[in-house]
Formats: sequence, C-alpha cells, structure tokens
Amino acid sequence: MNVARGNRHTVFDIPDVGRFGVSICYDMWFPETTRTLAWMGAEVILHPSLTNTIDRDVEISIARASAATNQCYFVDLNCSGRLGLWTLRGLRARRRGAARRGHRARDHRARDSTSIS
Repeated sequence: MNVARGNRHTVFDIPDVGRFGVSICYDMWFPETTRTLAWMGAEVILHPSLTNTIDRDVEISIARASAATNQCYFVDLNCSGRLGLWTLRGLRARRRGAARRGHRARDHRARDSTSIS
C-alpha cells in the first residue's frame, strides 16, 4: 500500500444531497480540522478510523461535540474498510476459540462502532 501525507483539506459535492468533508483517525482530536471543513461548506463530515483503544468513549464524545459546535453531521466510522472487516472477523474467531477452550472472550463491541452525530 502506498500512503502519503496530505497537504490540504478535502470536501466534495454530491448533487441534490450536499457537501461532504473527509477527516481520518486522529484528525478528530484537533478541532481545527473539523472547523476548517465546516468553513469550506461541509454539511457532513465522514471520519473513518480504526480504534481499539480505551479512549473510544472519548472519541464518540468528540464526534458529538464536533457536530454541535460546527453545526454539521459527523459520521464517525470505527473499524471500517477491509482492515476493519478483517479485524472483526479475527475478533469473532478469537471469541469462538475462547469459547471452545471454556473461556469467556473479552467484549469489544463498544469499541467497534459507528457514531452519527
């Protein structure tokens, strides 16, 4: 996979729907990112991430606050894309394996979530 850093904010229009902005992962922790997208006219901000850390509840709060303070929709997609699907499949496999061994697998559902604010 060829990944490079960006140097500008991205917005795009969908006719008869609205203007969308894109931020990813750790971008949500910096209010300037969401604010800039809103200033660029984004009505909906799409925010994919892959987070399995203990601060997921905080990120959901940030998504809600970002929507409120910028008067836009904020779609926070956790565990999205092929890697996310692989992660969820692996989690299910680990749960099945733990059940076969007589153990209770840890529940990660709160971390693998989508928040639309």
